Amino acid sequence: MISRITIHNFQCHKHLDLDLGRSTVLSGNSNSGKTAVLRALYWVLFNTPSGDAYVSYWAKNKTKFKADEYTSVIVEVDGHIIERKRSNDINGYIVDGKVYEALRTAVPDDVTKIFNLADASVQRQMDAPFLLAATPGEASQYLNSLAGLECVDEILSIAKRNVADT
Repeated sequence: MISRITIHNFQCHKHLDLDLGRSTVLSGNSNSGKTAVLRALYWVLFNTPSGDAYVSYWAKNKTKFKADEYTSVIVEVDGHIIERKRSNDINGYIVDGKVYEALRTAVPDDVTKIFNLADASVQRQMDAPFLLAATPGEASQYLNSLAGLECVDEILSIAKRNVADT
């Protein structure tokens, strides 16, 4: 479970420290930074967006970071500390003190394992409701994979073959 998010120089946030509970609601007026918090979390989880459009104006001049400035999102999850950081010196992840370079949109395996995310774990702001936008076949295929029913299909196929051979 994510217990804390610390954001530094990301979009509209100069510095933000959020302690999270089992259920946390972000509320506020339009343009107050709610979506920026979600984007900061996506930056850690999926290494997107790329480029530097997310870097706050406090941290950069037109071509690079100002001296001693950086953009960082730190997420504490299940006793691990994961930081996604970008500065003049580093563009990567720091996972429990170990540094990983960010390569294109790849996310280090350690980050993926710690968060234990699947494709259906995160729904973005404008995504269609989960499985309601899928065809019935796509929805049943996904649910079958969750329940491990593909092995049942394989076993039934083998049994049917054995009956036919007999």
